[in-house]
Amino acid sequence: MEAHGKLLFDAEGAPDRLIGVCTDITVRKEAEDERKSLLVREKTAREAAEHADRAKDEFLATLSHELRTLLTPMLGWVRMLADGRLDEAQRKRGISVIERNIRMQSQLIEDLLDISRIITGKLRLNIVPVDLQTIIKSAVEVVRPSADLSGIKIDHQFPDSHCPIKGDPDRLQQVVWNLLTNAVKFSSRDGVITITLRILPCRRKTVSR
Repeated sequence: MEAHGKLLFDAEGAPDRLIGVCTDITVRKEAEDERKSLLVREKTAREAAEHADRAKDEFLATLSHELRTLLTPMLGWVRMLADGRLDEAQRKRGISVIERNIRMQSQLIEDLLDISRIITGKLRLNIVPVDLQTIIKSAVEVVRPSADLSGIKIDHQFPDSHCPIKGDPDRLQQVVWNLLTNAVKFSSRDGVITITLRILPCRRKTVSR
């Protein structure tokens, strides 16, 4: 309801009476509420669309980066194989790296094409005992051609004892590849990249009773 009133005074200026009118504004208020609701829904839809655009851009950037990470070392090895300057051991190693990268790229594309997993953020994980030293050495072999072209040396420091962990070897190797690829990309010519693997002591949790 909307009310308007007016106070009337007598000849001596004293309040005499009050007149007014009350109007039912239900329809108008409902229209105002509906307009507010539409504005809120429009703002929410616009924010969702903007978020979707950002997510798409991030997805395409990640896809491009992951594919280039696998293609760059393959291109390096192909060039060296084509030059014919590799000995038999190096040739076999180059072919092995190319074959491994092709398999990884095939797996990556398969995961990327699974739209439902991309939307929900779920990827298949093959959790098995993993030796991080082997993972790092394999990643180094993959990016070494790119590093050699820039005169960059890759050094690694490993502990004396092996410490297997549980994880997905392909995903872990992908992580190390990305780190090494970026390190090679942003290192100056004739630089050195050092990889350090350390085993940290485990802390036991105490339970209060």
